Amino acid sequence: KRFSAAQLESYGPLVNLMRFLGAIHGNKTPTQVALNYLMSKGAVPILGCVSKMQAADLVDAASWRLSDDAVEALQEKARYVAKKS
Repeated sequence: KRFSAAQLESYGPLVNLMRFLGAIHGNKTPTQVALNYLMSKGAVPILGCVSKMQAADLVDAASWRLSDDAVEALQEKARYVAKKS
């Protein structure tokens, strides 16, 4: 799905939080943080990748865990973003 500039801007606070959490967990990407969040909630993401780099990124996303506080912070920020968009 393509997002409008306004939609992308509205997601900024959530993406910034994912970047922050990624930084404190050893330079993880927002994608890795998002996948880790899903796994922390009990989901089993079924993912595809087209390159070795993407495969390594996905494996690395499963090699660590967000704290309960980080999961809650992401949930709160997502609620905030949803209300604003």
